[in-house]
Amino acid sequence: MIISASIPFIIAYVITKWMENYRITEFSCNVGNAPYASLWKRGIARFIDTLIYFLPMIAGQVYFVNIYKNPLNMLSFDFLFKFQFLFLAWLVWMLFVAVIMCYLEGKYGQTPGKKLLGIRVIAVSY
Repeated sequence: MIISASIPFIIAYVITKWMENYRITEFSCNVGNAPYASLWKRGIARFIDTLIYFLPMIAGQVYFVNIYKNPLNMLSFDFLFKFQFLFLAWLVWMLFVAVIMCYLEGKYGQTPGKKLLGIRVIAVSY
């Protein structure tokens, strides 16, 4: 189990070392020069942003743990109402977070994860 859990980190390490041969260390644009963020910093920032997306969903599943214990409760109107409410709340949350993340990255160049790690998008290249 430890070996299978460490495979993504081994792959990320190998890719990081491979990228060092081809990596440009600084980006130049009309804003000025800026250093690139490492693969590790970007990955951790993405992980923090992903937690922001999915923590409410995990909290909702924990809320329903007691209902799932008894399968007969799933046939009740109360369960269906709570499930529909949770699903709707989850959809609204996902839409809200997606819009907020796009807004923050577009206006300030940072999502919450990037802000915590000191990463900022300064330009987009096509």
